Amino acid sequence: MSKPVPFLALIAFAVISLIGVQALLPTAAATWNEDNDLGFIAGRISSEPVPIHLQKKSCCSIVGLIPQPVLEKSAANKEMTAFIARTFDYLYRNDFMNAFIESGAAVKAFPQNAVSHYLRGAALIALLDFVEAGKEFTEALNLNPASADSHFMLAQTLRLRGQYSEAIDEYTAALKANPAMAAAQALIGECYRMQGTLWRATSECNSAIQTDPKLPLAHTILANTLLMQDRTEQSLTEFQTAIELAPQDAYVYFRYGQALASLKRWVEAETNLQKTLELDPKYADAAMVLSWVLLNQDKLPEALAYAKRGVTLAPNDVDAHNALAHVYIKQGNHEMAVKEYKISRTLQPKNSRIQRALAMELSKTAHVDEAIVELSLSLQQYPLDEELKLTLNALLQLKRKERGSELN
Repeated sequence: MSKPVPFLALIAFAVISLIGVQALLPTAAATWNEDNDLGFIAGRISSEPVPIHLQKKSCCSIVGLIPQPVLEKSAANKEMTAFIARTFDYLYRNDFMNAFIESGAAVKAFPQNAVSHYLRGAALIALLDFVEAGKEFTEALNLNPASADSHFMLAQTLRLRGQYSEAIDEYTAALKANPAMAAAQALIGECYRMQGTLWRATSECNSAIQTDPKLPLAHTILANTLLMQDRTEQSLTEFQTAIELAPQDAYVYFRYGQALASLKRWVEAETNLQKTLELDPKYADAAMVLSWVLLNQDKLPEALAYAKRGVTLAPNDVDAHNALAHVYIKQGNHEMAVKEYKISRTLQPKNSRIQRALAMELSKTAHVDEAIVELSLSLQQYPLDEELKLTLNALLQLKRKERGSELN
Protein backbone atom coordinates (compact mmCIF):
# COMPACT_ATOMS: atom_id res chain seq x y z
CA MET A 1 0.00 0.00 0.00
CA SER A 2 1.45 3.38 -1.02
CA LYS A 3 2.16 5.97 1.65
CA PRO A 4 0.08 9.18 1.67
CA VAL A 5 1.83 12.32 0.46
CA PRO A 6 2.72 14.52 3.49
CA PHE A 7 0.67 17.69 3.66
CA LEU A 8 3.71 20.01 3.92
CA ALA A 9 5.19 18.42 0.83
CA LEU A 10 1.94 19.08 -0.99
CA ILE A 11 2.02 22.72 0.09
CA ALA A 12 5.62 23.11 -1.03
CA PHE A 13 4.92 21.49 -4.35
CA ALA A 14 1.86 23.66 -5.03
CA VAL A 15 3.59 26.91 -4.05
CA ILE A 16 6.67 26.13 -6.14
CA SER A 17 4.50 25.42 -9.15
CA LEU A 18 2.80 28.77 -8.75
CA ILE A 19 6.06 30.74 -8.73
CA GLY A 20 7.66 29.34 -11.81
CA VAL A 21 8.63 25.71 -11.90
CA GLN A 22 6.36 25.53 -14.95
CA ALA A 23 9.53 26.29 -16.92
CA LEU A 24 10.50 22.66 -16.36
CA LEU A 25 7.67 21.60 -18.68
CA PRO A 26 6.58 23.17 -21.97
CA THR A 27 3.55 25.40 -21.51
CA ALA A 28 0.65 24.46 -23.75
CA ALA A 29 -1.10 27.79 -23.39
CA ALA A 30 -0.84 30.94 -21.34
CA THR A 31 -4.48 30.87 -20.34
CA TRP A 32 -7.35 28.46 -20.51
CA ASN A 33 -9.83 29.19 -23.27
CA GLU A 34 -13.36 28.04 -22.48
CA ASP A 35 -13.90 27.42 -26.21
CA ASN A 36 -11.56 24.46 -25.72
CA ASP A 37 -13.85 22.87 -23.16
CA LEU A 38 -13.12 19.16 -23.02
CA GLY A 39 -16.83 18.54 -23.09
CA PHE A 40 -17.28 16.89 -26.50
CA ILE A 41 -17.78 19.66 -29.07
CA ALA A 42 -20.19 18.76 -31.82
CA GLY A 43 -18.85 16.36 -34.28
CA ARG A 44 -15.14 17.07 -34.55
CA ILE A 45 -15.95 19.59 -37.27
CA SER A 46 -12.28 20.09 -38.04
CA SER A 47 -11.42 16.42 -38.44
CA GLU A 48 -12.36 13.59 -40.71
CA PRO A 49 -14.20 10.67 -39.11
CA VAL A 50 -13.10 7.23 -40.21
CA PRO A 51 -16.05 4.88 -40.59
CA ILE A 52 -14.90 1.33 -39.90
CA HIS A 53 -17.67 -0.37 -41.85
CA LEU A 54 -17.81 -0.90 -45.58
CA GLN A 55 -21.01 -1.04 -47.59
CA LYS A 56 -20.96 -2.39 -51.13
CA LYS A 57 -22.57 0.74 -52.53
CA SER A 58 -21.09 3.20 -50.06
CA CYS A 59 -20.79 6.59 -51.71
CA CYS A 60 -18.91 8.63 -49.17
CA SER A 61 -17.38 6.61 -46.38
CA ILE A 62 -13.60 6.54 -46.23
CA VAL A 63 -13.27 2.79 -46.44
CA GLY A 64 -16.02 2.56 -49.02
CA LEU A 65 -13.91 4.55 -51.46
CA ILE A 66 -11.79 1.56 -52.46
CA PRO A 67 -11.90 1.07 -56.23
CA GLN A 68 -12.13 -2.63 -57.03
CA PRO A 69 -9.44 -3.63 -59.51
CA VAL A 70 -10.67 -4.99 -62.82
CA LEU A 71 -8.49 -7.44 -64.76
CA GLU A 72 -8.78 -8.52 -68.35
CA LYS A 73 -10.50 -11.86 -68.60
CA SER A 74 -7.67 -14.18 -69.49
CA ALA A 75 -6.40 -17.52 -68.26
CA ALA A 76 -3.36 -15.81 -66.70
CA ASN A 77 -5.55 -13.53 -64.60
CA LYS A 78 -8.14 -16.10 -63.58
CA GLU A 79 -6.57 -16.90 -60.20
CA MET A 80 -5.92 -13.23 -59.40
CA THR A 81 -9.54 -12.44 -60.28
CA ALA A 82 -10.59 -15.01 -57.68
CA PHE A 83 -8.39 -13.33 -55.03
CA ILE A 84 -10.01 -9.97 -55.88
CA ALA A 85 -13.51 -11.43 -55.62
CA ARG A 86 -12.86 -13.13 -52.29
CA THR A 87 -11.04 -10.15 -50.73
CA PHE A 88 -13.77 -7.70 -51.66
CA ASP A 89 -16.48 -10.12 -50.61
CA TYR A 90 -14.93 -10.14 -47.13
CA LEU A 91 -14.61 -6.35 -47.17
CA TYR A 92 -18.25 -5.90 -48.14
CA ARG A 93 -19.24 -8.19 -45.26
CA ASN A 94 -17.08 -6.14 -42.86
CA ASP A 95 -14.95 -9.23 -42.26
CA PHE A 96 -11.71 -7.29 -42.40
CA MET A 97 -9.47 -9.89 -40.78
CA ASN A 98 -10.36 -12.51 -43.38
CA ALA A 99 -9.87 -9.87 -46.08
CA PHE A 100 -6.40 -9.34 -44.61
CA ILE A 101 -5.70 -13.09 -44.67
CA GLU A 102 -6.97 -13.45 -48.24
CA SER A 103 -4.91 -10.51 -49.47
CA GLY A 104 -1.87 -12.01 -47.73
CA ALA A 105 -2.44 -15.21 -49.71
CA ALA A 106 -2.55 -13.15 -52.90
CA VAL A 107 0.78 -11.49 -52.09
CA LYS A 108 2.33 -14.88 -51.32
CA ALA A 109 1.04 -16.37 -54.58
CA PHE A 110 1.85 -13.35 -56.78
CA PRO A 111 4.49 -11.21 -55.03
CA GLN A 112 5.35 -9.30 -58.21
CA ASN A 113 1.77 -8.53 -59.14
CA ALA A 114 0.70 -4.95 -58.33
CA VAL A 115 -2.90 -6.02 -57.68
CA SER A 116 -1.76 -8.36 -54.87
CA HIS A 117 -0.27 -5.42 -52.98
CA TYR A 118 -3.29 -3.29 -53.80
CA LEU A 119 -5.56 -5.90 -52.19
CA ARG A 120 -3.29 -6.03 -49.14
CA GLY A 121 -3.47 -2.24 -48.86
CA ALA A 122 -7.26 -2.33 -49.15
CA ALA A 123 -7.50 -4.78 -46.25
CA LEU A 124 -5.08 -2.74 -44.15
CA ILE A 125 -6.90 0.55 -44.69
CA ALA A 126 -10.13 -1.19 -43.69
CA LEU A 127 -8.32 -2.21 -40.50
CA LEU A 128 -7.30 1.47 -40.08
CA ASP A 129 -3.59 0.68 -40.35
CA PHE A 130 -2.84 3.60 -42.65
CA VAL A 131 0.96 3.38 -42.38
CA GLU A 132 1.20 -0.25 -43.51
CA ALA A 133 -1.54 0.29 -46.08
CA GLY A 134 0.51 3.14 -47.54
CA LYS A 135 3.52 0.83 -47.89
CA GLU A 136 1.44 -1.68 -49.85
CA PHE A 137 0.02 0.95 -52.21
CA THR A 138 3.54 2.31 -52.72
CA GLU A 139 4.71 -1.17 -53.67
CA ALA A 140 1.76 -1.51 -56.04
CA LEU A 141 2.85 1.74 -57.71
CA ASN A 142 6.46 0.51 -57.94
CA LEU A 143 5.12 -2.45 -59.92
CA ASN A 144 2.55 -0.44 -61.91
CA PRO A 145 3.29 3.32 -61.82
CA ALA A 146 0.37 4.16 -64.10
CA SER A 147 -2.35 2.88 -61.74
CA ALA A 148 -4.82 5.67 -60.96
CA ASP A 149 -6.44 3.51 -58.28
CA SER A 150 -3.15 2.93 -56.43
CA HIS A 151 -2.31 6.65 -56.51
CA PHE A 152 -5.81 7.35 -55.18
CA MET A 153 -5.53 4.87 -52.33
CA LEU A 154 -2.01 5.99 -51.38
CA ALA A 155 -3.46 9.51 -51.20
CA GLN A 156 -6.18 8.21 -48.88
CA THR A 157 -3.63 6.82 -46.43
CA LEU A 158 -1.71 10.11 -46.46
CA ARG A 159 -4.82 12.24 -45.93
CA LEU A 160 -6.04 10.09 -43.08
CA ARG A 161 -2.65 10.60 -41.42
CA GLY A 162 -2.95 14.38 -41.80
CA GLN A 163 -0.30 14.64 -44.56
CA TYR A 164 -2.47 16.85 -46.75
CA SER A 165 0.14 18.29 -49.12
CA GLU A 166 1.50 14.82 -49.93
CA ALA A 167 -2.06 13.53 -50.35
CA ILE A 168 -2.82 16.31 -52.83
CA ASP A 169 0.18 15.23 -54.91
CA GLU A 170 -1.07 11.63 -55.05
CA TYR A 171 -4.68 12.60 -55.83
CA THR A 172 -3.31 14.81 -58.62
CA ALA A 173 -1.33 11.84 -59.98
CA ALA A 174 -4.53 9.76 -59.90
CA LEU A 175 -6.35 12.45 -61.87
CA LYS A 176 -3.54 12.61 -64.39
CA ALA A 177 -3.89 8.87 -64.95
CA ASN A 178 -7.70 9.04 -64.94
CA PRO A 179 -9.18 12.55 -65.48
CA ALA A 180 -12.69 11.19 -64.86
CA MET A 181 -11.90 10.25 -61.24
CA ALA A 182 -14.09 12.93 -59.67
CA ALA A 183 -13.64 11.51 -56.16
CA ALA A 184 -9.93 12.36 -56.32
CA GLN A 185 -10.78 15.94 -57.26
CA ALA A 186 -13.29 16.20 -54.40
CA LEU A 187 -10.77 14.86 -51.90
CA ILE A 188 -8.19 17.38 -53.05
CA GLY A 189 -10.85 19.86 -51.96
CA GLU A 190 -11.09 18.09 -48.59
CA CYS A 191 -7.33 18.39 -48.13
CA TYR A 192 -7.47 22.13 -48.84
CA ARG A 193 -10.41 22.43 -46.44
CA MET A 194 -8.41 20.78 -43.70
CA GLN A 195 -5.51 23.13 -44.43
CA GLY A 196 -7.86 26.12 -44.19
CA THR A 197 -7.56 27.17 -47.85
CA LEU A 198 -11.32 27.36 -48.25
CA TRP A 199 -11.53 29.15 -51.60
CA ARG A 200 -9.41 26.41 -53.17
CA ALA A 201 -11.45 23.70 -51.48
CA THR A 202 -14.62 25.22 -52.96
CA SER A 203 -13.04 25.39 -56.40
CA GLU A 204 -11.90 21.76 -56.33
CA CYS A 205 -15.31 20.52 -55.18
CA ASN A 206 -17.08 22.49 -57.90
CA SER A 207 -14.71 20.98 -60.47
CA ALA A 208 -15.53 17.51 -59.14
CA ILE A 209 -19.25 18.24 -59.40
CA GLN A 210 -18.79 19.41 -62.99
CA THR A 211 -17.12 16.08 -63.75
CA ASP A 212 -19.73 14.05 -61.89
CA PRO A 213 -22.81 16.02 -60.74
CA LYS A 214 -24.16 12.95 -58.96
CA LEU A 215 -21.14 12.35 -56.71
CA PRO A 216 -22.44 12.65 -53.10
CA LEU A 217 -18.91 12.95 -51.71
CA ALA A 218 -18.25 16.15 -53.64
CA HIS A 219 -21.49 17.75 -52.43
CA THR A 220 -20.74 16.68 -48.84
CA ILE A 221 -17.23 18.17 -48.81
CA LEU A 222 -18.50 21.32 -50.50
CA ALA A 223 -21.24 21.59 -47.87
CA ASN A 224 -18.68 21.39 -45.05
CA THR A 225 -16.50 23.98 -46.78
CA LEU A 226 -19.40 26.39 -47.22
CA LEU A 227 -20.30 25.93 -43.56
CA MET A 228 -16.78 26.99 -42.56
CA GLN A 229 -17.26 30.09 -44.72
CA ASP A 230 -20.50 30.94 -42.86
CA ARG A 231 -22.49 30.33 -46.05
CA THR A 232 -25.04 28.39 -44.05
CA GLU A 233 -28.00 28.16 -46.40
CA GLN A 234 -25.84 27.13 -49.36
CA SER A 235 -24.19 24.55 -47.13
CA LEU A 236 -27.48 22.99 -46.04
CA THR A 237 -28.66 22.90 -49.66
CA GLU A 238 -25.55 20.91 -50.61
CA PHE A 239 -26.14 18.50 -47.73
CA GLN A 240 -29.70 17.96 -48.92
CA THR A 241 -28.41 17.27 -52.43
CA ALA A 242 -25.97 14.70 -51.08
CA ILE A 243 -28.74 12.97 -49.13
CA GLU A 244 -30.97 12.87 -52.21
CA LEU A 245 -28.12 11.27 -54.15
CA ALA A 246 -27.20 8.81 -51.38
CA PRO A 247 -30.27 8.18 -49.21
CA GLN A 248 -28.77 5.01 -47.72
CA ASP A 249 -25.29 6.35 -46.93
CA ALA A 250 -24.69 6.80 -43.20
CA TYR A 251 -21.73 9.12 -43.78
CA VAL A 252 -23.86 11.78 -45.49
CA TYR A 253 -26.40 11.85 -42.66
CA PHE A 254 -23.58 12.00 -40.13
CA ARG A 255 -21.98 15.01 -41.78
CA TYR A 256 -25.35 16.73 -42.05
CA GLY A 257 -26.08 15.99 -38.41
CA GLN A 258 -22.69 17.45 -37.44
CA ALA A 259 -23.42 20.62 -39.37
CA LEU A 260 -26.84 21.06 -37.78
CA ALA A 261 -25.34 20.49 -34.33
CA SER A 262 -22.73 23.18 -34.95
CA LEU A 263 -25.62 25.52 -35.81
CA LYS A 264 -27.41 24.47 -32.57
CA ARG A 265 -30.36 23.10 -34.53
CA TRP A 266 -30.61 20.30 -32.03
CA VAL A 267 -33.85 18.57 -33.07
CA GLU A 268 -32.83 18.33 -36.74
CA ALA A 269 -29.34 17.22 -35.74
CA GLU A 270 -30.80 14.48 -33.55
CA THR A 271 -32.99 13.23 -36.41
CA ASN A 272 -30.08 12.94 -38.84
CA LEU A 273 -27.74 11.33 -36.32
CA GLN A 274 -30.43 8.80 -35.42
CA LYS A 275 -30.71 8.05 -39.13
CA THR A 276 -26.93 7.58 -39.27
CA LEU A 277 -27.07 4.95 -36.54
CA GLU A 278 -30.10 3.31 -38.12
CA LEU A 279 -28.05 2.81 -41.30
CA ASP A 280 -24.84 1.91 -39.45
CA PRO A 281 -25.41 0.85 -35.81
CA LYS A 282 -21.63 0.67 -35.22
CA TYR A 283 -20.88 4.26 -36.24
CA ALA A 284 -19.04 5.36 -33.07
CA ASP A 285 -18.66 9.04 -34.01
CA ALA A 286 -22.40 9.31 -34.59
CA ALA A 287 -23.11 7.92 -31.10
CA MET A 288 -20.70 10.45 -29.55
CA VAL A 289 -22.12 13.45 -31.36
CA LEU A 290 -25.70 12.33 -30.72
CA SER A 291 -24.85 12.16 -27.02
CA TRP A 292 -23.68 15.78 -27.17
CA VAL A 293 -26.82 16.85 -29.06
CA LEU A 294 -29.09 15.15 -26.52
CA LEU A 295 -27.15 16.72 -23.68
CA ASN A 296 -27.89 20.15 -25.11
CA GLN A 297 -31.60 19.28 -25.02
CA ASP A 298 -31.34 18.22 -21.35
CA LYS A 299 -32.08 14.62 -22.27
CA LEU A 300 -29.57 13.25 -19.79
CA PRO A 301 -30.57 9.55 -19.67
CA GLU A 302 -30.52 9.30 -23.47
CA ALA A 303 -27.27 11.26 -23.66
CA LEU A 304 -25.68 8.88 -21.17
CA ALA A 305 -26.83 5.83 -23.13
CA TYR A 306 -25.32 7.08 -26.40
CA ALA A 307 -22.11 8.23 -24.71
CA LYS A 308 -21.68 4.74 -23.26
CA ARG A 309 -22.40 3.29 -26.68
CA GLY A 310 -19.67 5.48 -28.15
CA VAL A 311 -17.16 4.14 -25.61
CA THR A 312 -18.23 0.56 -26.30
CA LEU A 313 -17.78 1.05 -30.04
CA ALA A 314 -14.52 2.98 -29.74
CA PRO A 315 -12.87 2.07 -26.42
CA ASN A 316 -9.51 3.59 -27.42
CA ASP A 317 -10.94 6.90 -28.62
CA VAL A 318 -10.17 9.79 -26.27
CA ASP A 319 -13.16 11.79 -27.51
CA ALA A 320 -15.49 8.92 -26.62
CA HIS A 321 -14.33 8.94 -23.00
CA ASN A 322 -14.42 12.74 -22.86
CA ALA A 323 -17.99 12.72 -24.19
CA LEU A 324 -19.01 10.26 -21.48
CA ALA A 325 -17.21 12.30 -18.82
CA HIS A 326 -19.09 15.40 -19.91
CA VAL A 327 -22.44 13.65 -19.45
CA TYR A 328 -21.39 12.54 -15.96
CA ILE A 329 -20.44 16.14 -15.15
CA LYS A 330 -23.88 17.34 -16.19
CA GLN A 331 -25.39 14.66 -13.94
CA GLY A 332 -23.18 15.77 -11.06
CA ASN A 333 -21.43 12.41 -10.97
CA HIS A 334 -17.87 13.72 -10.61
CA GLU A 335 -16.40 10.40 -9.48
CA MET A 336 -17.38 8.76 -12.76
CA ALA A 337 -16.18 11.79 -14.71
CA VAL A 338 -12.78 11.42 -13.03
CA LYS A 339 -12.71 7.76 -14.03
CA GLU A 340 -13.29 8.61 -17.70
CA TYR A 341 -10.75 11.43 -17.74
CA LYS A 342 -8.16 9.10 -16.22
CA ILE A 343 -8.77 6.68 -19.08
CA SER A 344 -8.39 9.57 -21.52
CA ARG A 345 -5.11 10.56 -19.92
CA THR A 346 -3.86 6.98 -20.21
CA LEU A 347 -4.63 7.14 -23.92
CA GLN A 348 -3.06 10.59 -24.35
CA PRO A 349 -0.63 11.20 -21.46
CA LYS A 350 0.67 14.51 -22.83
CA ASN A 351 -2.71 16.13 -23.49
CA SER A 352 -2.79 19.22 -21.25
CA ARG A 353 -6.52 19.74 -21.77
CA ILE A 354 -7.25 16.31 -20.33
CA GLN A 355 -4.89 17.09 -17.44
CA ARG A 356 -6.82 20.25 -16.66
CA ALA A 357 -10.22 18.60 -16.93
CA LEU A 358 -9.11 15.80 -14.62
CA ALA A 359 -7.72 18.28 -12.10
CA MET A 360 -10.94 20.29 -12.01
CA GLU A 361 -13.11 17.21 -11.59
CA LEU A 362 -10.91 15.84 -8.81
CA SER A 363 -11.39 19.14 -6.96
CA LYS A 364 -15.11 18.35 -6.78
CA THR A 365 -14.54 14.96 -5.14
CA ALA A 366 -13.21 13.85 -1.75
CA HIS A 367 -9.77 13.18 -3.26
CA VAL A 368 -8.34 16.50 -2.06
CA ASP A 369 -4.66 15.52 -1.94
CA GLU A 370 -4.78 14.05 -5.44
CA ALA A 371 -6.63 17.13 -6.68
CA ILE A 372 -3.93 19.43 -5.26
CA VAL A 373 -1.23 17.53 -7.09
CA GLU A 374 -3.14 17.51 -10.38
CA LEU A 375 -4.07 21.19 -10.12
CA SER A 376 -0.42 22.04 -9.49
CA LEU A 377 0.66 20.07 -12.53
CA SER A 378 -2.02 21.71 -14.62
CA LEU A 379 -0.85 25.18 -13.58
CA GLN A 380 2.52 24.35 -15.06
CA GLN A 381 0.72 24.09 -18.38
CA TYR A 382 -1.65 27.06 -17.84
CA PRO A 383 0.25 29.45 -15.51
CA LEU A 384 -2.21 32.33 -16.06
CA ASP A 385 -5.34 30.27 -15.52
CA GLU A 386 -7.21 32.07 -12.73
CA GLU A 387 -9.78 29.32 -12.24
CA LEU A 388 -7.03 26.79 -11.58
CA LYS A 389 -5.31 29.16 -9.12
CA LEU A 390 -8.52 29.87 -7.21
CA THR A 391 -9.44 26.19 -7.04
CA LEU A 392 -5.97 25.20 -5.85
CA ASN A 393 -5.89 27.96 -3.21
CA ALA A 394 -9.30 26.92 -1.91
CA LEU A 395 -8.13 23.32 -1.49
CA LEU A 396 -4.90 24.41 0.20
CA GLN A 397 -6.91 26.51 2.69
CA LEU A 398 -9.12 23.50 3.33
CA LYS A 399 -6.06 21.37 4.09
CA ARG A 400 -4.69 24.07 6.42
CA LYS A 401 -7.95 24.08 8.38
CA GLU A 402 -7.92 20.29 8.59
CA ARG A 403 -4.31 20.38 9.76
CA GLY A 404 -5.14 23.00 12.36
CA SER A 405 -8.02 20.92 13.68
CA GLU A 406 -5.75 17.89 14.03
CA LEU A 407 -3.16 19.93 15.98
CA ASN A 408 -5.84 21.29 18.31
